[in-house]
Amino acid sequence: MSRRLAIIDDDLSLCRSLQVQLQGRGYEVRLAHDEASGLSLLADWHPQLVLLDLRLGSDDGLAVLAKMRGAARGEPAVILITGQQDSQATVASARLGAQGYLRKPFGLRDLLDTLAQCQVGVSQPAAEGSVMALPDEILGPREIIGSDPRLLAVLRQVGQLA
Repeated sequence: MSRRLAIIDDDLSLCRSLQVQLQGRGYEVRLAHDEASGLSLLADWHPQLVLLDLRLGSDDGLAVLAKMRGAARGEPAVILITGQQDSQATVASARLGAQGYLRKPFGLRDLLDTLAQCQVGVSQPAAEGSVMALPDEILGPREIIGSDPRLLAVLRQVGQLA
């Protein structure tokens, strides 16, 4: 049985390239390029995994993630992809239950490793207090951020000082 993966990104060439690469590795891949078509795809097709861009042209990937998490059915594992370094958005995405984060440009090996990590517990809602490893550009290589409100408040303060 193939693994269903949705890619929601406004970069058409990146989407098509990833689709070809991932289909060759056993994934069934469908594409969407904005918030409306992404949410429609998720509602109609129910993928196990989602690659979601934080910046969808004029749309907001975090808004898509929040709407996804508001649905009552099983939730796909979400990996955020972005070309911007935005620690506040990364922390917000972790609070909304994203399981992974990749900064563009990323290599295929990094993507495949992240997908493999996220497939453990696919379709399981993120538990309260769950953690998401963040990229080295945001934290040190071995640190993890939880979703405790006190920790997130400290991170916001540090981000404002940086």
